[in-house]
Amino acid sequence: MDWFAPVRAYCERTGPDFWAEPVNALSNAGFLLAAAAAARRGSRADPPDRAALALAGLIAVVGIGSFLFHTLAVTWAMLADVIPIAVFVDAYSRSPSAGICGSLRSTSSCPPLGSPCSASSSRRSSMA
Repeated sequence: MDWFAPVRAYCERTGPDFWAEPVNALSNAGFLLAAAAAARRGSRADPPDRAALALAGLIAVVGIGSFLFHTLAVTWAMLADVIPIAVFVDAYSRSPSAGICGSLRSTSSCPPLGSPCSASSSRRSSMA
């Protein structure tokens, strides 16, 4: 495997230049901002929320890996993009912070996946 072989099998790339995908590359700053916000929130908990801090670290790694891929577009950078995303998805799905309504361990009160956890759905369940 040539780790430095260019990856050209997708349509967003406009050429071989570093900034050939400027929007994809720059949008990864959002991951870094989200990671900082999640880390701040996790560190403010008493005691600090280690799961949230770990997920915040993974979010930052996703942003960095994605930036590398969308600027360099070589094989090793593609792996730096997709592997952290897979690790994050796995870690988040196992995390006590996961789920639209909170912990996966206590989802019995959650509406079906895709339904919002809103006041209206809470009223409906309390009327039943």
